[in-house]
Amino acid sequence: MGNGNWKTRSWLRVGTRLTLIITVLGIVLGATARESNLDKETLPINARRVVLFEAYELVAALGVWDRIVGISRYAYHNDLLQRLVPHLKQIPSPGTGFVVNIEALLALQPDAVVIWSRKPELVNFLQRKGLPVLTLYPESLADLNRDLLRLGKLFGKEARAREVAAMMAQSLDKLATAGSDPGRRPPRGGLVME
Repeated sequence: MGNGNWKTRSWLRVGTRLTLIITVLGIVLGATARESNLDKETLPINARRVVLFEAYELVAALGVWDRIVGISRYAYHNDLLQRLVPHLKQIPSPGTGFVVNIEALLALQPDAVVIWSRKPELVNFLQRKGLPVLTLYPESLADLNRDLLRLGKLFGKEARAREVAAMMAQSLDKLATAGSDPGRRPPRGGLVME
């Protein structure tokens, strides 16, 4: 099998796992839906210097790690990212989506900051400091697709975002089809949350 097929299968697995993790987290956390501010704020298109406090798994699927100048310190412990981004630990961390070292963040001179919308006071603080902020908080598969497409817009990778969204939908369709066939043994697998 060619190298391209392996990569496609790998991204399908990543997309499926990510979809399941985000769905479970949305249910477990019982959070309320929040709207992204991409349509309200003027964010750069084709951003070149981005700090990710969240959504690093989605960004990995877009292939833009060369544009990431800062990450949440939690990203250093993400097994998937450790495999996908060999230079992960060389990317500086100005904090987390809850506690930000503003001097370290400003020193990175980001074009945009990606953060969950769970802490609006932090989002407002960053915006008052003149930082363009993209807030995300996917709680459903529809939210996940919307946020993937918004990240695609931010990075100027809209076609790639649509392609990844289609692969994720295809994976979910395959899972649904496999689960609806009474004669077929269900796929083996599990989800581990630490």
